[in-house]
Amino acid sequence: MKANDDPHDRHLIRARNGKSLGLAFLLTLVLGPVGLFYSSIVGGIFMVTIAIIIALVTMSWGVLLTWPLSIVWGVVATIAHERT
Repeated sequence: MKANDDPHDRHLIRARNGKSLGLAFLLTLVLGPVGLFYSSIVGGIFMVTIAIIIALVTMSWGVLLTWPLSIVWGVVATIAHERT
């Protein structure tokens, strides 16, 4: 019996769902706040709500603010997910 074949030697393997940084960027670039749901469910809910409110108040000009913020939030959330 080899040293590494010991039945009492157990290794813990942690499986997790990886998220693609490129896909997170692409989804938020194309879909805006809705694409944020890939990276962060809470962030997606928050940004969609804020985007709707700001779009109503500014007659859709608020998209120029909420869309880039969604992209940044999606990328940062994906990076943070990969580090944990």
